[in-house]
Amino acid sequence: MLLAKDNEGFPTWHHATLNVRSETLEKIIGFVFEAELSPDELLLAQSEKGVTAFHMAAKRNHVGILQKQWVWAEVAQQNPNELKRTFFSIQRQ
Repeated sequence: MLLAKDNEGFPTWHHATLNVRSETLEKIIGFVFEAELSPDELLLAQSEKGVTAFHMAAKRNHVGILQKQWVWAEVAQQNPNELKRTFFSIQRQ
């Protein structure tokens, strides 16, 4: 469900990135943790044209969103449990 695409080929994650919806991105990644899914699947999800949310944030100069995505991706590579702690510490700020 989190990776389902709309009629234009974009998952919800992409729409939140495109529209600079930081709170929505945090909720979505929170759902990933609750469902115990792989954060990489969400972070690296592509539109039908192969565009990731990282591409979208960079192209539109959404630096704050890009930084959050980078932190989540970086920590996910090192230790998924640490990513969960990082997410919740960011959410409290």
